[in-house]
Amino acid sequence: MIFPLYLWFCCSPGIIFVNTVVFLLWKIPAPRMQASMWRWFISHPIIASPVTILTSCFSHMDFWHLAINMYVLWSFAPTIQALLGREQFIAFYLSGGMFASLASQVFRVLAKQPIRPSLGASGALFAVLSLICIHLPETELSLIFLPWFSFSAGKALMGVVALDVAGLVFRWSLFDHAAHLGGVIFGAWYLKYGHYYLWDHRGWLVKKWHQLRGSKQKPPP
Repeated sequence: MIFPLYLWFCCSPGIIFVNTVVFLLWKIPAPRMQASMWRWFISHPIIASPVTILTSCFSHMDFWHLAINMYVLWSFAPTIQALLGREQFIAFYLSGGMFASLASQVFRVLAKQPIRPSLGASGALFAVLSLICIHLPETELSLIFLPWFSFSAGKALMGVVALDVAGLVFRWSLFDHAAHLGGVIFGAWYLKYGHYYLWDHRGWLVKKWHQLRGSKQKPPP
């Protein structure tokens, strides 16, 4: 039973489901629940647990923040899963999200900026967008609100990188620009080096994994 659930989680519907559940938990007004959410689903180097580097990637307080991020994931998931496969995709998605969360906090500390709590799937999604846009730069994209206006994936990536660099320089606070750029850097690095140094040398781990799956799937005597 656990393996079908695992395979379902390793695709966009499973990730969207987890993000939606966490969003609904934020809406429970009980003080103890709110305290737990701030402890376990907000990335912050002081007040939060270290595990929130990961869990904050599934956390959204605002409905539109959740809706836009999940729409982007749903739109690009078929392409990234076709390129990487389900299991490599979820490993890449989680790693990109964690790297982006860490980049956000490290930048604020080094830049001596006020350390604000951060959350959301944007960092992981920017890693996905970076890999796709660099690997398939001529892919035509469009905005949900302007479907008649299209542009290449390569130009889109350059545009969002320029916007986030400007956000860091001018210290805009509407978006977590450091997390976005962290995701972009991770996606570019993984496409160039990560696949070879990590995924292509995973043989021993894959062997153990398939042994475990085989033992779990054997019918009882």
